[in-house]
Amino acid sequence: MACVQSAGSLLDWHPHVHLLISWGLFRQDGSFISATPTPDPETVARLFRHRVLRMLLEEGAIEETVIQNLLAWPHTGFGTHVSRAIPADATTPGIVARYMTRPPITPERMLGEADKDQIIYRSDAVHPRHQANFRVFDPLDFLAEVSAHIRDPHEKTTLFYGWYSNRTRGYRKQHGLLGDAAPTLLGPQRRDPVPLEARRSWARLIRQVYEVDPLLCPRCGGTMKILAVIERPAIIRQIFAHLGLPAVAPSLRAPPDPPDGSAADPPREWSYEPFFDDLPVPDPCLGSRGQRASLSGPVSRSLRCPPNSA
Repeated sequence: MACVQSAGSLLDWHPHVHLLISWGLFRQDGSFISATPTPDPETVARLFRHRVLRMLLEEGAIEETVIQNLLAWPHTGFGTHVSRAIPADATTPGIVARYMTRPPITPERMLGEADKDQIIYRSDAVHPRHQANFRVFDPLDFLAEVSAHIRDPHEKTTLFYGWYSNRTRGYRKQHGLLGDAAPTLLGPQRRDPVPLEARRSWARLIRQVYEVDPLLCPRCGGTMKILAVIERPAIIRQIFAHLGLPAVAPSLRAPPDPPDGSAADPPREWSYEPFFDDLPVPDPCLGSRGQRASLSGPVSRSLRCPPNSA
């Protein structure tokens, strides 16, 4: 499993990949053969560098002269971290999974004072480039730094390969290689009760977004219970009419014109310009059942800015 990340510990543009690796091979019958030696991180970094540069060359993103220039640097910007195996206990796999898919920003690391109009973002360790464990931002600069890590719509950040890929899992399911446990979990005979927190998650999300508790009685303030779920539109409209509520959803309309009568300005177009980070800093990260690994490299990014802005 590979999780693509773009942010470093202090919100720098630091493209890297978190890898969860099964350290060994799976046989067709599902048995696993463990691999004993640990790979040399320098060898893995060279292989990763070769694959990335070849991909960028085939895509036309860089030229051969740029590759030769990168290879001539004392540090090409590529780094690999291979750590120990993940123990098979009850808590460690969940901690590793949360680390691999962590968001670029953590609210617990933010400090701000309203009278100073500054935001301080902290880290657990001293950053080698900034020579500090914090950065000070103006509010607009902080939003610009965070927005650089927002993914495009429908962009995948977690990818599965090998034994865990969708294609391999579909093949095992088609040929009956999943064993007896999978049909039991997926079939309608499942009797595991749904946790109470999962049943109440919809109410919690509505309360968080709209700041209204849907389970709170508007008359007495007590907690209401769900008696039934009605899905037939005719009965729903009849209930709304009895309660004096609108039974038809309001139609969508355009926003009103400005008070001065002038037409609204057309939306501004955005331009995409490549930006290359010349020396990203390796960020140690966790990895896999067999090993924990981190790969990083000088991959280009696109900055989005209005054409008239500096």
